[in-house]
Amino acid sequence: MLEVPNEYGTWHLPGTAIEHWPADCDGSYLCNAYLKPAEIHPLSNVESNKIAGEVVIWRWCNIGPDVEIRRGTKIGSWVEIWGPVLIGQYCKIESGAKIYGPCNIGNRCFIGPNAVITNDRYPNAKQVNWKASHGTTVLEENVSVGCSAVVLPGLRLCKGAVVGAGAVVTHGILAGQTWVGVPAHKLKKGERADEDVDGGHDEFSRIAPAT
Repeated sequence: MLEVPNEYGTWHLPGTAIEHWPADCDGSYLCNAYLKPAEIHPLSNVESNKIAGEVVIWRWCNIGPDVEIRRGTKIGSWVEIWGPVLIGQYCKIESGAKIYGPCNIGNRCFIGPNAVITNDRYPNAKQVNWKASHGTTVLEENVSVGCSAVVLPGLRLCKGAVVGAGAVVTHGILAGQTWVGVPAHKLKKGERADEDVDGGHDEFSRIAPAT
């Protein structure tokens, strides 16, 4: 990796930039010779050597060795990612998000601030030699997970799915659906879910047609 000093310290820059982008490249770190350099803040701990060019990782992140991040993805501050995790091209992982593998995230996904993708349905401090037992969590292309939402392990969120802020997702979500609430449930077309006047969270306590 190249090391370039600037006003923040030293940014570690994999790859070099050239003008032509070959059609057979998938935006992974293997194509870094064809990409503009990544920018990794010196105050972040990045153990992976699979960071593609044009990725931006801001300060105070922790990214484990078994994590691959592809072209153009932006990682906010205080993000934790521990693999095995694959993050596709042009994703946005906002500040404070936590992603625990096994997890595959497709291109152009959005993970909101403080959202968590978990890897254990039944956490227990007494566990020894823990291994994931719920399969790989999959977010297909263009999935959006709102602020402080939680996605339980082993689920598939299909293309274009949306998870509302604060939701707890316990089941897979079909393409284009929006799920909200605790536990999360499908939001029907033409309906919206709001809080009660007194601040409660009863299911669809106030439902009004879309305007």
